[in-house]
Amino acid sequence: MGKPEPEGFDSDFTWEPSILQPYVPSSEEELVRIIEADSSGGKELNDEQLKNRCKKLMDSITSTVFQYVRTGLFERDRLTVSSMICFSILEDEKVIDSSLLQNLLLLPTLAEAPAMPDEVKTWLPENVFNRVAALEATLSSSYESYQDLTSSLSLDQDEWDQWYNFSSPENERIPGKIGLAGEIEQLMLLRAMRPDRLSAALKLFVSKKMGEDYVYAPPFDIKTTFAQSCATSPIFFVLFPGVDPTPWVEELGASLNITTANGLFVNISMGQGQEKPAETTLERMASEGGWVLLQNVHLMQSWLPKLEQKLEVLSANADPKFRCFISAEPPPFSYLKNMPESIMQSALKVANELPSDLQSNMRRAFSKFSDQKFAECKKKEEYKACLFGLCFYHSVILGRRRFGTQGWSRSYGFNLGDLTICSNVLLNYLNASGPNVPWEDLRYIFGEIMYGGHITDYWDRRTNNTYLEVLFNSDLLRGGQLAMGFPSPNPREYDYKLYNQHITNGLREEHPHFYGLHPNAEIGYLTSTTTSIFDTILTLRMGSVSKDDNTKNEGVKDVIKDLMDRLPRQFNLGDIEDRSKKVMETESGPFIVVINQECTRMNRLLQAIFASLVELKKGLNGQLNMSQPMEDLNVALSINQVPGRNPFHLCSWEKLAWPSRKSLSTWFLDLIMRVQQMLSWSKTLETPISIWLPGLFNPTAYLTAIKQVTARRAGYPLDKVTIETHITAHTSIDNLPGEFPAQGAYAHGLFMQGGRWAFGEEATDLGAEQTEIDLVPCNGILAEAKLKELLPPMPIIYLRAVKVDPSWSAESCGYIRPNKEIYNCPVYFTTMRGATYVFLSTLNTKEPPSRWVLAGVCLIMQTDE
Repeated sequence: MGKPEPEGFDSDFTWEPSILQPYVPSSEEELVRIIEADSSGGKELNDEQLKNRCKKLMDSITSTVFQYVRTGLFERDRLTVSSMICFSILEDEKVIDSSLLQNLLLLPTLAEAPAMPDEVKTWLPENVFNRVAALEATLSSSYESYQDLTSSLSLDQDEWDQWYNFSSPENERIPGKIGLAGEIEQLMLLRAMRPDRLSAALKLFVSKKMGEDYVYAPPFDIKTTFAQSCATSPIFFVLFPGVDPTPWVEELGASLNITTANGLFVNISMGQGQEKPAETTLERMASEGGWVLLQNVHLMQSWLPKLEQKLEVLSANADPKFRCFISAEPPPFSYLKNMPESIMQSALKVANELPSDLQSNMRRAFSKFSDQKFAECKKKEEYKACLFGLCFYHSVILGRRRFGTQGWSRSYGFNLGDLTICSNVLLNYLNASGPNVPWEDLRYIFGEIMYGGHITDYWDRRTNNTYLEVLFNSDLLRGGQLAMGFPSPNPREYDYKLYNQHITNGLREEHPHFYGLHPNAEIGYLTSTTTSIFDTILTLRMGSVSKDDNTKNEGVKDVIKDLMDRLPRQFNLGDIEDRSKKVMETESGPFIVVINQECTRMNRLLQAIFASLVELKKGLNGQLNMSQPMEDLNVALSINQVPGRNPFHLCSWEKLAWPSRKSLSTWFLDLIMRVQQMLSWSKTLETPISIWLPGLFNPTAYLTAIKQVTARRAGYPLDKVTIETHITAHTSIDNLPGEFPAQGAYAHGLFMQGGRWAFGEEATDLGAEQTEIDLVPCNGILAEAKLKELLPPMPIIYLRAVKVDPSWSAESCGYIRPNKEIYNCPVYFTTMRGATYVFLSTLNTKEPPSRWVLAGVCLIMQTDE
């Protein structure tokens, strides 16, 4: 450059960078020719030297491409990409068998679960045993290590029990013959038995095969990214809470004499009215060789096409020193787009997420304040304690997001701006208030207005407010526990420095208990991470299935034949309607409406399934041209995915079905069971004594029918009747009496997440008493979940219609009971929660309801398997 380098800048940093664009040979012969021509000293390479040279080049190209791509990957996707690269390379080198890898990604299932030995039931959940049995049935004929696998669980149960309960089983030898098998075979068993540990096992596997650089990312370095850029490639920063790229760009610019002071750096925060200034600045900087930082461009959706065009035009004649930096938030869902594709393709992407553990969040939150800030308050001690509690609350609600939908049902953008505003409100209130801290007023402002302004779901709002009730109260001034082993310090003895030391020393090890969650929440989060990794890899591997790929299409044809052979017949709606006319006039009329609606909706689904399968079969046989919906159905069937699960697919069964997260094979079994319940019901038109509530398209309609029948019988207005739930002492429908309870009906098939239902002697020990409600024996109480038991089944539930009590609070989700011995429990279709909410259940508890609120306890209508 001809200029002295700024002090503190790396001496080996190159100002004239160029993006790496490796040449890709068109054929293997051309690659050999290039390698031979590139050999040192012009000497001819022998076969061994040529092989080693090729290996080094391929390793170098793979590493370079991965390092380039990794900068723009989200944290949740890095292991997915590295695993996918590793699997592809090993498969191409014939190190791993393709069919075995495919089974690892898909995880085989059985149409009918085998009987589980009694001795295994004592330590292994039934769903885990079913997965192991499916592996044995699928792989035992080809792989000796899977022969007699289920028998081994019984014969060597002590050894298997010990391995299954290890905290890190991926580091321990697997019992039996499988422990001597190949690594992919062991990964498959680990996925079946301990899917929560598979992400850790994948890291070990990729590190061993590819090197640690493919698993553990180095700290982000803006200089390295800048060295890869050029005038025609913008640098795109993905914005995350607590991440601001402005200081990085300003510091780098200052080291290269690109500053606001000399007019070579312009920072524009995009908003209404900033379009023209941004375009003018881009033109000037492209001509003069300056830098432009355009922040928050996701807010300018209508202007982005103009930006896209402007950058393309300027790139033709831009000064080599010109740089355009762009920042934007990611879209709320991975399948949505908020940036033009050409910008994303040409730009260098930077996704530098900050650590999201509780200690890191707490450090960032508390770093916004100082001793000088403490001194601004007249009640200095109260302000310090309240501010520390507020920072902990902020950190907890941020950290809770990593537990998925059990943490928050929906995604919310809590940020440091909320904390700053709340700290100012706290300061003003304490300065203006009397001798006491106005706890209730502050909790309302923080929970309902500031942080609550982000929240759209009632149950999430309840969780948020419960955190404030538990954390933000007078205990902050008396050394109360903010979390297990982490007390609120004495504000009279602590200054800003000591508070920081308390954060460092008191929050060393992350644990779900800090958030009020059970350790199962961590297991559930890791299990869903594993599922996401393999679903993504499978989709990318199988998403390019074409009609010319005979091998893959033969597999799809087998799936089509199997589905069509088992597809139930449609219901005779005319016959059902004719037989319903007389029954409609009786007290059971509302239930007849439900079965008619259910059969109608099932017919639509069955018809759509049959028609799409027939059409695809003809397409694969060459009788029809393959349309896009047929291609999408082909892809879905090849990866065991319910058609329509992918939001971009044009063929969808899901839009006519019920909310579900199951794979296609288990979803289809679910469909058959639903049809069987409807067949039994529609033949006699007699409502089942106990309904399989998750087996209905619209469970709310059935609950409404219960309310209608009871309201007519008792003479209540329908809008003054609601449902309450009582958990019976029956665990099987075979033990139920042959008549309906007085004010409702029985239901079965639900599961609990975040806790479990204790009954019998255990419930008695916990203080529960057996009662009779309308002559129905009820028993049990809410209790802490057992480790690794993520979704324990519930006993039979009595759905009882009752008149609304004036003391109950009418909310959007139903009537909330203020009774401290009742936990108002949400019921969801799936573990996705959120929009799959169905109704409110009432459960007995001896513990404070706040414990179950923070634990994310709810009832789920179906598992993910």
